Amino acid sequence: MKKKFGIAMTAMLLMALGFTSCSSEKPSDVVMAYLNAVKEEKFDEAMSYMEGDEDDINRFSYHLRSMSTKEIDFYKEGKVTILEEEIDGEKARVKVSIETEDDSDRDNYYLNKVDGKWKIHL
Repeated sequence: MKKKFGIAMTAMLLMALGFTSCSSEKPSDVVMAYLNAVKEEKFDEAMSYMEGDEDDINRFSYHLRSMSTKEIDFYKEGKVTILEEEIDGEKARVKVSIETEDDSDRDNYYLNKVDGKWKIHL
């Protein structure tokens, strides 16, 4: 009986730890999720990873939706590499490289922790 109880408790503990680790995304995870949403043209989802004042959010949302086919293809074809991640309390910086056969780009994404979740700051 004790052995079954111990196994059950261990299983519950492992499940709880699994759920906790899933909810604590790193800043680089958020940036990758954002880039994947852009790549898939899921702009509402991409915007869910953003934070800023209402005017900035509206401007950036318009920008995403009006991207050219060439810009979207860059995200679709590009190989994304996280070059660096720095966390300082409630702020973070993620340096990303996107490379295609013809082009490359490096960007810094700045994030803030908002209500316990990392968000890309506009």
